[in-house]
Amino acid sequence: MVKNKYILGVLLIAAFIVVTIVSVGYGIGSSKAKEARHVDFIQGVLAYNHFKEYQEIELLVEQKCYTQAFARAKFNKDTQSRLLADYLKDTKDSNLEKYVADRDAELLRTLNALPSEESGKMIVTPCLPNEVLIPNK
Repeated sequence: MVKNKYILGVLLIAAFIVVTIVSVGYGIGSSKAKEARHVDFIQGVLAYNHFKEYQEIELLVEQKCYTQAFARAKFNKDTQSRLLADYLKDTKDSNLEKYVADRDAELLRTLNALPSEESGKMIVTPCLPNEVLIPNK
């Protein structure tokens, strides 16, 4: 009888351990799935916003508003540079640093040299079709 109680106790403890392991595993999996959906959503929002911005720049070029298209593209490039520089400084993400360095070491040096400050605001000017852009020399 003592042996049966001992076996029953061991079985209950084993069952408890199995249920705990399964529950923790399910919880972690569920949490990761939610996090992955959230990351996917953020990537989708970013993709949509980039698409709309490129669409606006394309429209400006089609309307021959070259100065405005150039200014918008430069503003977006500068804003993304600032975001990337701030992210690298705040997180010290060595994987991202290596990713950027492997592809464009000069960009990484430029990003590291950027002072921490707010990005400026884009000033929207009226379209003046057929403008001629004079390249910087």
